[in-house]
Amino acid sequence: WDNHFRYLQTYYQQYGHSLVPQQHEVYDDNDKKIKLGKWVANQRAAYQQFHKAKKEDDQKQNTKKKHTGKMSWKRIIQLESIGFSWDGKTKII
Repeated sequence: WDNHFRYLQTYYQQYGHSLVPQQHEVYDDNDKKIKLGKWVANQRAAYQQFHKAKKEDDQKQNTKKKHTGKMSWKRIIQLESIGFSWDGKTKII
């Protein structure tokens, strides 16, 4: 996750936004293909899952929390620190 986040930071610095096209790919130092656009789309989906599970827990006032997938508050804060666009449409500068 952290490596992909660093590539996203680089993308943001280069283009000034986090609206990475889904087909966008970059290559790491070993010439390994990184599907950055797909990773970004997955982060948006994980964010939606996270909030859906949290909302369900809140509605039920459930003390036993659901598994919220791969997203966490820490990751949300990291992504938002670089102006991440959760809807994939709005440029956040």
